[in-house]
Amino acid sequence: MENLTPNQLEKLSRERLTDAEALFAAKRFEGAFYVCGYAIELGLKYRICKILDWDEYPVGGKGSEKHKSFKTHKFDDLLHYSGIEKQKNAFIADWSVVMKWDSEIRYSSETQTPEGVKLMTEQVTMKEITEKIKDIIKDLESTHNPLLICALFLREDDLEKWDIIISASWLNPTEMESYRNISKKLQESLSDAELVQFSRIVLLNAEDPVVSYLQNLETISNGSFKELRADELSEKFKFPIKKAYLLRSQKFS
Repeated sequence: MENLTPNQLEKLSRERLTDAEALFAAKRFEGAFYVCGYAIELGLKYRICKILDWDEYPVGGKGSEKHKSFKTHKFDDLLHYSGIEKQKNAFIADWSVVMKWDSEIRYSSETQTPEGVKLMTEQVTMKEITEKIKDIIKDLESTHNPLLICALFLREDDLEKWDIIISASWLNPTEMESYRNISKKLQESLSDAELVQFSRIVLLNAEDPVVSYLQNLETISNGSFKELRADELSEKFKFPIKKAYLLRSQKFS
């Protein structure tokens, strides 16, 4: 088997995720769980290529002997090589499901719950989206002043769509041009399937109490992100939040 380029890995990961979602919709939960595991594996290998600046991932062709340790299906090893191992701590509940996957599970008679498989497919989708949004933040901050806040809130309602919350000195919540600026970046970076996961863009002034609350929770300025306590946010903001991620949070005097 020939080695795979980062673009090929990314494409295959998306295709396997689509396959897993189709199997899930058909209530073939064991098959969905199995195929989704490969979507995660391919996504991690894509990330490794980016981190190590590789033009191709050693699968079985040139260079495969020299990189034997990378020829693995084990998520723990791939997480370590990808440089995002620490981020697993922000998703302990999700990864407790994901880490049950093994390439040999195809021989297992163990049944999978719909809830577990749904969580796993959502984990893959949101991991890809958060990585892209981190790149958007980096791009915006390279041409403007740094963002004060960037967060994702999943509203617990019938639609279950994400809000993206942003605050920056150069964004004006009362001007349409500010919304167009952010919307354009999202459309350039996210696929159609990823864009439909979002409900709206929420721009906030620096003085907004939501901004100061999130700034006081955590400082995030180095490209990492953190999952927030949805129950605490729901109580604070008086509307139901199912999940929340903080991707940027910093103060400037």
